Amino acid sequence: AKAANCSIGQVSKVKNFLSNQSLLTQTEEGIMISDPKILMQQWAQTYNSVEDEKIGCYSLDSIPNIEKKIAKMKEDIGVDCILTGFSGGSRYQPVVRYQRIHALIDINDLEKAIHYLGLKKVDTGANVVFIIQYNKCVTSYSNIIHGNLIASPVQIYLDSMAIKSRGEELAETILEREICK
Repeated sequence: AKAANCSIGQVSKVKNFLSNQSLLTQTEEGIMISDPKILMQQWAQTYNSVEDEKIGCYSLDSIPNIEKKIAKMKEDIGVDCILTGFSGGSRYQPVVRYQRIHALIDINDLEKAIHYLGLKKVDTGANVVFIIQYNKCVTSYSNIIHGNLIASPVQIYLDSMAIKSRGEELAETILEREICK
């Protein structure tokens, strides 16, 4: 409950749900997930069945330069922006090339970030996609890698499963090499 920042009652409900789905194993040390791959696949289906609020933006700047600016944004204006999808996943496992940044951001910081990064909101042709954080849990277990704040492998897996054109490939690699290792 402490690690997930939720109540003991909520943990009990999740434990019962997972147990009813035959996804938990009771051991002398405690409980463990019996089939993490199945759990993650089912979670991704549920997670991605609800459309996130996404704001597409465009910049003439290169992807690496935008990512450098995103890394500096916290220091310069106090805005956290967490790379996910291809941008984040490539920090853990560089298995795909990408031309679009996906980043988690708090709705209250969105306009400041767009202004700071010199972006323009667009309906099509976005090379930066901001995913509005629905809850602080999406930022849990974030890591700093090569100067950028990167979402956890679990969050990247969930976000990548919703990205067309090689998103599932990245997600499966993250699942195999980072989550189920």
